[in-house]
Amino acid sequence: MKSNFLKIASLLLVLTVMPSYYATAGIDSEFETPIISQENYTTLTPGFGVTQVTGAQFTDNFNNVNRDDGYYKYTLPFPFTFNGIDRTELWICVNGFITFNQPLNLPQADPMNLFNNQVNSFQNNVVAPFWGDHYYRTVADVGYKVSNVLIKADNNRIVIEWKDINMNDKTEPSSIGSFQVILYKSTNINTRQGDIEFAYGLVNGSGGAIVKTDGASIGIKGESGEYINGLCYDNDPLDNIFPNCDPFGVQTLSNIWQPSGGTNFKIKFSAFPITTLLDSWGDGDTDLSHGEFGMHFGMAQNRFVTFNDVRKIMRSVVTGIPMDSVRGREAYHADVDHDGRFYSIDTVVWKTNAQGYFVNDAGVPLYYDSDTVKVQGYIQSVSHTFYNTSGGKNDPGYPGNVVTPQAAGIVLVNTKTRGDIPQRSKYFQQDLPNRVTSLNQVHFQCDEHDAYWIIDYLSVHIPSLPWLYEWKDKKGKLVYKENLADNISFGEPMKQGNNKYKIPVYSNGIAPEGFSTVFNFDVKINQVEINLDNNDSEKDIFADFHNNRTAIIGSGNFAKDEAYAYIYVETENDVINVSGTKYNDVKTNNMTITLNKNETLENTIDVHPNPVTTGENAKIRVNLDATNFYNLEVYDVYGNLVSTIFAGELNSGINEFNWNGIDNTGKACATGTYIIRISNSEFNAVSKIILSK
Repeated sequence: MKSNFLKIASLLLVLTVMPSYYATAGIDSEFETPIISQENYTTLTPGFGVTQVTGAQFTDNFNNVNRDDGYYKYTLPFPFTFNGIDRTELWICVNGFITFNQPLNLPQADPMNLFNNQVNSFQNNVVAPFWGDHYYRTVADVGYKVSNVLIKADNNRIVIEWKDINMNDKTEPSSIGSFQVILYKSTNINTRQGDIEFAYGLVNGSGGAIVKTDGASIGIKGESGEYINGLCYDNDPLDNIFPNCDPFGVQTLSNIWQPSGGTNFKIKFSAFPITTLLDSWGDGDTDLSHGEFGMHFGMAQNRFVTFNDVRKIMRSVVTGIPMDSVRGREAYHADVDHDGRFYSIDTVVWKTNAQGYFVNDAGVPLYYDSDTVKVQGYIQSVSHTFYNTSGGKNDPGYPGNVVTPQAAGIVLVNTKTRGDIPQRSKYFQQDLPNRVTSLNQVHFQCDEHDAYWIIDYLSVHIPSLPWLYEWKDKKGKLVYKENLADNISFGEPMKQGNNKYKIPVYSNGIAPEGFSTVFNFDVKINQVEINLDNNDSEKDIFADFHNNRTAIIGSGNFAKDEAYAYIYVETENDVINVSGTKYNDVKTNNMTITLNKNETLENTIDVHPNPVTTGENAKIRVNLDATNFYNLEVYDVYGNLVSTIFAGELNSGINEFNWNGIDNTGKACATGTYIIRISNSEFNAVSKIILSK
């Protein structure tokens, strides 16, 4: 079970991850940037295989006929996954969209609702080919063309068409048009999440008739206000042309007809093949391998939780790219200690006056400071501090400014912050804030301490996952004579070359049950080396790093003076600043590491592990100033030559050797202290090594 290959592989494995702009959770992580696909518009005709929805079938929640803002409930011929949930029904709204949620009682005629996130006011889980203020016309509406809503479905796709709908200007009889939404059954066996397309037919604009085609929203929307604007599409994806605007942030409305560029073009949202498993929050199956099509399908937890789950968490931690946070996805299963729930907080829009300046309730202009921050790589948040006087925060000397939000570069619309849910629960729907009105609004995150608990499970230190340790007595209360560790510490940096250093990492006390830690340097990290005795089957250490961020976790009993890793850096700085540190899931203070820039590089010998068991290999690293001929030898404490490890030419820099405690006659050396010496006619450098049985 203790595999050195696995420990080393944790440093080397490169995982396939989504681009960071798809890692935000929800609909914007389920579909690619919209593209234009080419196919002629094919209108539907009432008859065989086509369902006609009459005006009388569009009703409100009280079953009253409503041809202005009403809905028609439709049962899907196949499950369609949307926002992480398998859907079997949807509602078609007169106003040019479909929704997978029960319709709200409030009318949804404002196209800006596609971009707003207040679950009690704005419809969520929406697919909108042309969301506007429309009206379903019948023969009773004299002077208007009769509308139709038509549905054609088979085993592969569902086409819903708003045909000759009176759109955007209900008072203008000539403002009519036709458009479709098409839902495709997934062709990927790993998911029921299929592609979506928007198609556009003709409008009644001939002969100078008025058609209002501008002012509608086009796109898809999730549960927590995240959306993809369908007007921000990549017009030529084969040539890698970027979208004409930001589909995840711009709130552009329709202008010309057809929005896709013609009746022979469609706006296509291609689905990512994402697997969702809803059976257990925090079961440790980060890679979802026990899903319906996974390699561990139908197997017990002790089969589907593996070291790969640890590696995926570690890579997420050090790269800063969060795991998919939607319920049933990666982070949902990785949050094994149940402390990673959060939800999206709605945007707060402040009052402005006629000139567009921020004002208080009395209409007095406000002065402010503003900072844009990014929360855990998830969502953008804009924080503001407002002041009622020009003195501002340093009254009276602060030079406040009264300007418009646009001039200040402040984003007011669709800025979101997150609310953490710190309570640990057995089931994720427990202890939710009152403002969370849907389980789909809850998202999940994981960190290095979740990886620690998975390793503890793999090491048979805990019986199962999730591990809710405030409810369980893990190992009973123990009394320790030494202080328990609550932070990392760093040993004396060892110079490895010009501006190159090797920095030992310790805990600041004993860690009898293991540890987890993550921290940032203000310089790039070149390598993290695990320091673990190959014979110590009671310990495991995993490490990963990316740029200047490192995560290290260990399972087993670690002493205070035991360096469990070495970090290699190259810097011209005199000091390394360490920040963002957590130890066993608790944030700790920043610290610094002082580098001795005046230290001259000497011929040094580094040995580990030390002590070493007789018959096992000790790694001997020799750092040399110049290329030359050298002898690397082992002597006993009386000066007798025991073993010649190497004799010959060595290059400057670091050279590595192994010694297994065998002397020149082939016999195992006795337990005790020995001297390792590297020398030639010009210098001599020594170090100690201890052999133990």
